[in-house]
Amino acid sequence: MNIPSYISILSQPLGFWIANCNANNVPEVVRCMGLAPVTDPEQLTVFIPEVWSHLFVANLATGKKITFMATSVPTYESYQYKGEYLSFRPCTEQEVALQRMYLDGFGDEIVKVGLSKARFSQSFFHQPSLAITFRITDVFDQTPYKGTGAQVNKKGAAHE
Repeated sequence: MNIPSYISILSQPLGFWIANCNANNVPEVVRCMGLAPVTDPEQLTVFIPEVWSHLFVANLATGKKITFMATSVPTYESYQYKGEYLSFRPCTEQEVALQRMYLDGFGDEIVKVGLSKARFSQSFFHQPSLAITFRITDVFDQTPYKGTGAQVNKKGAAHE
């Protein structure tokens, strides 16, 4: 099975954020702390700290559109995933352990660019957390090079 790069990248430590908008189209962006292993390439579950989630969750009452952005720190390979909200719930203990593993791996990456792993972990690991699940509708290549912005999850698209 040929796994598209926009799915395979999700198994490595990434910088990623999830966003939506309120009824006045004002965006709310939340830094993610990890994601569930991808078992369905058309659906993602990402983890966000509850402390930073209130406006994001409130926005779900007025709109179901979600954008998720993922970037590899060492390569700048980046993708934007657009989709529709499906559900949210508190994270399980197993998902909190996944978040710790993600943050540890991402910390190893940021050390390579001169940042502090300990400070990163202290700044970004907050519990409790929520699992946000959404259905992917569109994926766009956001890697900085000629061709950035191309849709990659349609038949015949680049990088698929």
